[in-house]
Amino acid sequence: MTDLDGGTCYRAAPGWETPLQKEITLRWSDAHELSPGLWWLPGPARPMAWALQTWFDVRAVSIESIGHAARILREHGAWWGYVPTGSVRRGALVQEKLPQLRKRSYAIPGNDILRSLGAYTLPDRDTLLFAAQTDRPFSGGLCPLEEDREGPPGRAYRKLWEALLLLGVQPSSGEVVREWGAAPGAWTWTLAHCGATVHSIDKAPLDPRVKALPGVVHEIGSAFADAPGQMNCDWFCSDIICYPERLLKHCRRWVAESSCQRYVVTIKFQGDIDFDVLRQFQELPGRVVHLSQNKTECTWLNIPNLSATGPWPWTEVASTKSANPG
Repeated sequence: MTDLDGGTCYRAAPGWETPLQKEITLRWSDAHELSPGLWWLPGPARPMAWALQTWFDVRAVSIESIGHAARILREHGAWWGYVPTGSVRRGALVQEKLPQLRKRSYAIPGNDILRSLGAYTLPDRDTLLFAAQTDRPFSGGLCPLEEDREGPPGRAYRKLWEALLLLGVQPSSGEVVREWGAAPGAWTWTLAHCGATVHSIDKAPLDPRVKALPGVVHEIGSAFADAPGQMNCDWFCSDIICYPERLLKHCRRWVAESSCQRYVVTIKFQGDIDFDVLRQFQELPGRVVHLSQNKTECTWLNIPNLSATGPWPWTEVASTKSANPG
């Protein structure tokens, strides 16, 4: 399978292989499925919302032995995640000869610096397929977060925190966040603990504990009556439940008419996934991703100079480090 040299691999989160398959096959006919949930396409990375992990500049080389495969990987990077495909046992034996990833988790708030992580598989016993750089620095692509069962009112905070980890930046003291669909306040709690001033809006009230946090101002009302530019803000965050078409319209307005440059917005699909609307979200600045904390939803992310397909901004800084990734 050395004809797979070059190109890009896309990996789905466990249980979400079908959406990735549909996203790929609806738009591209030159894809090769290595295993359920792992696809190879020729050329540079393409926008792929349902890929939990993207492998950049994939290499395919012939190997003579397990030790030979391990040597090749060590020559190209320090830390590797393994994805079983064809030669499962042989691939696992290669993994045993590599430095082992330390299990860790990320807490809120935090100043964690993510590290680049490579990925590899053996599509057959004599072929090593690998990428020295991927876009998710977590073993298996799944983001390990510390559970807080007492602070936030609900588990939705996990989506926001994973998004901020990937962006490599978070709202901070002196910054203002406009938040839609806040109640009961899991995202508001997270943003306030980052140190930001949060102006939230929802038809429902916040949890009293969240409303009492310093810097939280909550408004009862319809988020869609909120005009872009009405409030100067540094971040726009939304976990609102609504039809994706309606959300897209307002996101376009905010990009065009407001000074805000940082966005974290959940796109919640009602029943079947609308891949046409998803593609239109991908035309906005930034990128659309399926977080490991997402379900039948994706998240639109944007900060200044964020590429739609390339490595995250923290990757260049991290590339000179050798610390163990998550």
